[in-house]
Amino acid sequence: VKSKRDSVGADKAIIVSNKGFTSTASTKARAYNIDIFSLAEALRNDWSHAFAHFQGFFIHSYGSALTVFIVDDGLRILNLHESVGKKVSEKQGAAYVGLNADGSEKLTLGQLVKPLFDEQKIKELIDSDTEKRHQIRVEFNVPDAESLFFLNETGEVTPLKKYIVVGQVWRQVTVCKPKVTQYKNEETGEIVAEIVGSDQPNFGFELIAEYPKRQDCERRVFLRKKKTG
Repeated sequence: VKSKRDSVGADKAIIVSNKGFTSTASTKARAYNIDIFSLAEALRNDWSHAFAHFQGFFIHSYGSALTVFIVDDGLRILNLHESVGKKVSEKQGAAYVGLNADGSEKLTLGQLVKPLFDEQKIKELIDSDTEKRHQIRVEFNVPDAESLFFLNETGEVTPLKKYIVVGQVWRQVTVCKPKVTQYKNEETGEIVAEIVGSDQPNFGFELIAEYPKRQDCERRVFLRKKKTG
């Protein structure tokens, strides 16, 4: 367990045994800073004390300040229709720029930029210095099979064959502190479930620990998307 904790970089390791632990195992667990519980202790333990060792969530994501230019084969910039420019100003990456042949919406600006972060060279560049904003310029050719179009400045649906992404990319590390909520049986005071979320209002996930009613049942721990509303 110590080796696994160290190899994955975990902040805390806990072992539960339905038969308890020998004195040798208890001594070694203390030396390795591993918490040990019998099954009965684990089931009645207030796990918020265990989660106190949980320092929080570290979210690694890519940040960017990018501009997309639609160009022809000679790399001359092709202007979008003013209505598209207005949508981009209002919705940013959520604005639809790529169209189907009939003019219906197909790809947003964000979806056009997404292949950039799949490029191994870009990932290596960002990871080489996570404190720096890296200048990039990448050309993308749209395969004929994609059949991608855009609305040009005169309002015509025009084939989109090539575009260039220019700007800055970097990696963001956000630290979210844990926030523990417990749900208890009103009659017995026993913990029914515990939710570990974050103090950040926009943090979208929760770690759930469900407490079984019988000792012969397994405790379920899982990650879920946070419910809203």
